[in-house]
Amino acid sequence: MTGSFEDRKVIVVGGSSGMGKSAAADVVAGGGSAVVIGRDQARVDETVAALGKQGPAWGITADFAVRVVTESRNR
Repeated sequence: MTGSFEDRKVIVVGGSSGMGKSAAADVVAGGGSAVVIGRDQARVDETVAALGKQGPAWGITADFAVRVVTESRNR
């Protein structure tokens, strides 16, 4: 997968666990940078720290199932 995400920034919702975490790792391993969005701050931080050893990664904590949070992010 080397270079397949070169110069790309990918936003991964649900990126702090499971398939999302794996997808974010693939992006970073492929030369891109990942923005990980997850509900649990500790898991987001842990994922970003692990990904950051391989390449650029950022984290955002949000729960898009909560309508108020989703609406405030849309403004």
